[in-house]
Amino acid sequence: MKGFIRRGRIVAVVLLCVLLAGCGTPMAKLTPEEENLIVAYAAGSVAKGNKYMTQGLTYPKPEEAEDKEEPEAEPGEDKTEEDSEEPKAGAGDAPQDGEEKEPAALETTLSEALKLDPVSVEYRGYDLQKNYVVGDYFALNAGTGKTFLVLHIGLVNTSQEAVECNIYSKNLTGSIYINDVLTADTIVTVLTEDFTSFMGTVDASSETGTVALFEVPEEAVQEIQSLSMDLEVEGVVYHISLG
Repeated sequence: MKGFIRRGRIVAVVLLCVLLAGCGTPMAKLTPEEENLIVAYAAGSVAKGNKYMTQGLTYPKPEEAEDKEEPEAEPGEDKTEEDSEEPKAGAGDAPQDGEEKEPAALETTLSEALKLDPVSVEYRGYDLQKNYVVGDYFALNAGTGKTFLVLHIGLVNTSQEAVECNIYSKNLTGSIYINDVLTADTIVTVLTEDFTSFMGTVDASSETGTVALFEVPEEAVQEIQSLSMDLEVEGVVYHISLG
């Protein structure tokens, strides 16, 4: 600060000497160009007394220069937020390693799936009914545009003794495929002839008839070329071709 004041005094003395040179003589008149030159010189000399203004009045302080500098981008930061997001798995994506995959149904027969030896389980055909009626105590009416597909399944005891069969205890569930297209699940009833909930005795050398009931769209049964079913028995899924 002292150096700044000292330089200012020196400039003032120089200007005073120039302007007052020759005592007793009229003051010299300066042209506008000469006046501007003196003013510029004086301003530059004063400004150079400030260490932050070594190039004149327009040189900024260090902190001002730092504010104007834009931060440099870090390596790898040129990605957009969308690019950096991890891809999300879609519904059709394949299962990742470590995820449980649903096991494929095992191809087998009704008898092998149920294991009711010495009773075998045989498919006996199907029929279509708009209303499923049993005697005068049970009736089911199909919904609009639907009908019942009734599978007839026989429990055949070839032994010489009566056999107790408890299909209900096997927690049976089933689904019907019409022309290889999954169409409907079984309807479980309280009827004694219901296949999925059957509990009873099959007499020696005889057959007991049961039914598996499905409510299906009418258009699905306009032309039946093949029937098959998935049968889950005690947690294991089997696929049975019915013809």
